[in-house]
Amino acid sequence: MPFDEVQRRAVEEIVEAVRSRKHRRAGVLLEQFVVSANLTALGALRTALRELDPSPKP
Repeated sequence: MPFDEVQRRAVEEIVEAVRSRKHRRAGVLLEQFVVSANLTALGALRTALRELDPSPKP
């Protein structure tokens, strides 16, 4: 299933909320996103959030 514009905007909103330390908003947005997200969208969110913390992970 393709990664659509609505999902892309949702990822951007979640990342911005996390970046701005608006954790409650990030939680609400994430909860709404996960209900309808497909695997591609979840992967995009994971990548975007990982890019916020550039420290290497084992």
